Amino acid sequence: MSVLDLELTGKRAVVTGGNRGIRLAAARALMADGCEVALVARDKEALDAARESLLAAAPGRTGARRGLRRDRPRPRASVPLIDSFR
Repeated sequence: MSVLDLELTGKRAVVTGGNRGIRLAAARALMADGCEVALVARDKEALDAARESLLAAAPGRTGARRGLRRDRPRPRASVPLIDSFR
């Protein structure tokens, strides 16, 4: 449990660029608050490693169930991404 409970249990979040740095830390914090997280990044190897690190940090949780690779962000590309996470 984090210091600040945002009541995110059962909610879903998409974290773009979530395979490293502050965005990976944000994904970790969201998961700690019970949120189901989808990571989106271009580098598949780094994305897979980030997903595995999130799962290892929270044994028994399935919050990082997806790692989605996307090459180039486009405004309309977000719609199928969000739909796939429902």
